[in-house]
Amino acid sequence: MEKILCIVGESGAGKDTLATSIINTDKSNIVYKQYKFAAPSKRVFERLYGLREGFMDDRVARTRICLGGQTSYLQRFIFWFHNQHQIFPPGMFLNLALKELITDVNVVHTAIYTDLRTPHEANSLVKFCDKFNVELRPILIINPSSEPQTSDLHLDLNLSILSHSSKARPTILVMNSIDTPIEQITVPLLKHL
Repeated sequence: MEKILCIVGESGAGKDTLATSIINTDKSNIVYKQYKFAAPSKRVFERLYGLREGFMDDRVARTRICLGGQTSYLQRFIFWFHNQHQIFPPGMFLNLALKELITDVNVVHTAIYTDLRTPHEANSLVKFCDKFNVELRPILIINPSSEPQTSDLHLDLNLSILSHSSKARPTILVMNSIDTPIEQITVPLLKHL
């Protein structure tokens, strides 16, 4: 692995869309893979609630109100996640997420993270990059149409952690118009990275 692109921004800013566009746009022989710190915890939550695998990755589905309840699946997940330490060992889900990255270190050229939510996750990526001599490239997406969520609480701190440890300054993308196709941004971004 040569590089980790860490795309940060508020909920709904277009982080996953940009990651998908990078993976689909670059026609070179570079192997990209998107990773998510929340993936292991989401899979456990889906099994506990009898949901299909990947349900919690679907923005529309996870914001629906649960059957017989007044909260969305996302609200229940957040509550469950913040209380899961009573059931699971501390750091278990973070360790599972990093294990996948370590497994792929000699296979994937560029890893892409889009769900950096906590300072623990940011620091873990910094330590990983130091240990395996991987370049860390933070990318900040600013989208005026996105609305901050409670999950965006540590956005500035995480960007600061990534920027101070990275040899490169963060790349900042300002989405001035929702009409701009992401592909128009992706090609120049790939040349910059």
